[in-house]
Amino acid sequence: MAPEQVEGKDVDHRIDIFAFGAVVYEVATGERAFSGRVQASLIAAILEHEPVPMSTLQPVTSARRGGSFVKRILLAGAAVFVASAWVGCSQFAGGDEASSAELLPQFRQDAWFLPDEDLLGFIEIPDASFMMGSGETRAEPRHTVDLPRYFIGRYEVTVAQFRACVDAGGCSAGDAHALNGPDDYPVRLVSWREAVAYGEWLTTQLQGWSGTPDPIRRLLRQDGWHIGLPSEAQWDRAARGTAGRIFPWEGDTIDRTRANYLGRDVVAVGSYTAGVTPEGVFNLAGNVSEWVEDDWHDDRQATRADGAAWVDEPRGDRRVLRGGAFSHGKRGVRAAYRGWYFPHVRDDRLGFRVVVSPFSSDP
Repeated sequence: MAPEQVEGKDVDHRIDIFAFGAVVYEVATGERAFSGRVQASLIAAILEHEPVPMSTLQPVTSARRGGSFVKRILLAGAAVFVASAWVGCSQFAGGDEASSAELLPQFRQDAWFLPDEDLLGFIEIPDASFMMGSGETRAEPRHTVDLPRYFIGRYEVTVAQFRACVDAGGCSAGDAHALNGPDDYPVRLVSWREAVAYGEWLTTQLQGWSGTPDPIRRLLRQDGWHIGLPSEAQWDRAARGTAGRIFPWEGDTIDRTRANYLGRDVVAVGSYTAGVTPEGVFNLAGNVSEWVEDDWHDDRQATRADGAAWVDEPRGDRRVLRGGAFSHGKRGVRAAYRGWYFPHVRDDRLGFRVVVSPFSSDP
């Protein structure tokens, strides 16, 4: 299995080249390129170690031996080709081995690259009274919030979506590298203020567009709702549910099939289908830490009970981050974990998603 498959990244024909190389290595040396006593140690070997050079284990020294070596390699190559064809057929037939590339979401070029779904990628979260905070640390006190319904983005805002805003003049990219990633990757290197600007721009677009689906159209046009960063309570409700989940998915365990953590870089939005919330929201653990609307307060006891963002007047000098990034460990991608950063900062570990909400952003 190639490193990209282990990490849940988008894959292409190069994974077959990797597989062929691994077969060549084993045929030539009699040893596996990567090994481990259990699955976890095998995955660690693939991600962190280089194979021992083949010449060290089994040097090719004679013409006879070289001929035999070539014959074995050709047979191995045929075996890899047949295996690849079989996997391809099972994928086409809807088998369990479907690649992550086939599972990734589709986007609409005629709708500012929003997801090609009935509600343009927004998921309804019903109104609820729930207990926010894990109580494990001073920064995560438990308190009750009565939150009205809202709609949250199924995915993080992508490079293509943010680029559409920049091209239309609704957003600025203070770091041009923010626009350089693959279209379906989460946009990064975006400050809190630039993320807020994207929400304001998208609000205007969907208010005026004839293709905006109901109820999103009605809420934006008639009921005074807005698109913007989620309040911390809205983010928490989407990630932890009303039962206070430890991770965004059901169950209290985590591994690298569910989230992009302890990794080297981001992956496409919609990766890690095993880590989706019961409502269908992706990547709330790992990948990128996400800006939310709230100012950071060292003591959460005075948080608003209605779920709106807790902001100071004038605004404080720090903003809350939720969700953890690809570089974080297990504790940093817990659903209750909280962090902060300065609103002007741009970082390759920071991104955002948006909500359709009765609350408005306050930059």
